[in-house]
This record gives sequence, structure tokens and C-alpha cells, in this order.
Amino acid sequence: MKKGQTTIFILMAVIIIAVIIVYYSVERNPINKINSEFQPVYSLVEDCIRGTGEDAIYYTSLRGGYIEPLNYSYIEYPIENTSIIASHNIAYYIYGNKNIMPSKQEIEKELSDYVDGFTYFCTNKINFKEYNVTLGDIETNTVIEENKVIFNSKFSITTFKGENTVNFENFIVEIPVRMGFVYDIVEQIVEKEKQREDICISCLYELSEENNFSINMLEGDDDGIIFIITDKKSEFYEDNYKFYFAKYIEI
Repeated sequence: MKKGQTTIFILMAVIIIAVIIVYYSVERNPINKINSEFQPVYSLVEDCIRGTGEDAIYYTSLRGGYIEPLNYSYIEYPIENTSIIASHNIAYYIYGNKNIMPSKQEIEKELSDYVDGFTYFCTNKINFKEYNVTLGDIETNTVIEENKVIFNSKFSITTFKGENTVNFENFIVEIPVRMGFVYDIVEQIVEKEKQREDICISCLYELSEENNFSINMLEGDDDGIIFIITDKKSEFYEDNYKFYFAKYIEI
């Protein structure tokens, strides 16, 4: 093969690879395909999904991975600088020497259900100004990864402006929080603690030092011990990311 032919083949290969990269980049980021005239509508809806996604992570993490747990301990605590007493239910992960921790897929479904429920309320409050917007159904698939949570929402939206009409459907929102990492840590703690009648303080301390997180414990009701895992590497809600769960200790 001549040198000129080799150069042509190499150039063609580079072009093909570049086209593939651009194609998949656009497919993964549907915002790139949106008509700029309708970009404000897409961005407002995306902000709603992002906000409800962050709320979903916060409230499910506060309750042990559930919107509303069935088997739980209960704690009350004062809100700083107020006379208000707050309370919430925290799911048992260890009960009677049994591991009843939810799977990651179960928590993902809880997150999806929260986003589906509250995003619709959020978007109904938006003033779309010169746009006429019709909202359809929303269905979210959530993926918890080590360093982020991904919300893939199919939300059918028809937008009118003058004689122009655009349909939106796919929204992808990523929240940078180490929920998957913390879940794996909690899983290790539960496996260590489920056979113990007390708490292995040294085990928890060693695990926290190795993985750069902190553990606090509080007394709940019904002989429950509340574990609070704080990830020092995740900033979330203007604080470090926290995950709560409970262990039942019969006294």
C-alpha cells in the first residue's frame, strides 16, 4: 500500500471515530438537540427535576433509604435557634440479629417515586411566560453510583410558542453525592453488627478512619440505636452528606 493511501485510510478512521464520539455525546445530553428558542422551558423543567432529586436524596437518606419506612425507630431533636421540636422515623437495618437493610434497587425506586410525585407539583407552579406548555406523565429511573445519583426521567412535555411546537421527553440529571459509596459502607457495618448484642465501637472507628467518614450514634425509641454516617467528601445541602439507619437492641 502506498504512503498516500495509508494517510487517507488513517484520516477516514479519525473522522469516523470523531463522528461516533459526537453522536453519543449528543444522545447522552438531550439538551444539545433542543431548539434554542425553547431552551428556557427545558431548563426550567430540568431545574425542577434537579431540585426534587436533591430533596429525594436528602429525605430518603434521613429515613434510611425510604420515603416512609415501615419498621423504624423514632427520634426527636430541637431545631437550632428555634423552639420547634422536629422528629422523623429511621428504618431499622438490624433487628433481632437479622439484616433487613433495603437493596440498592429498592432505594433507587424510592428515589424515583419521590421525583415522579414532586416534580409534577413543581412544574405546575412554573410561570412559563410566553410559552404554552402541556405536561404529560413522568416516569423516572434512578441509578445510584459510587460518586453520584443519576435521574433518567421520561417526562412528556409539549411546548407551543406562536406557530412553533416542540415536544420534550428525555431529561438526565446527575447529582454529585457519594450515596453509592456510603451505601457500601453501611452494608459493611450492618454485616459486622448484626450478630452483636452491643455496638463494636472499635470496629466502627477503624472503618471510619480507613474510609474518611464519621459515625455518630443517638438513642431512639423502642431500644433503637440511630447511626448517622457523615461523608466528609460529599458536600450536600450546604453540609456534608449524611445517611441514617437504626439497630434494635433488646435491653
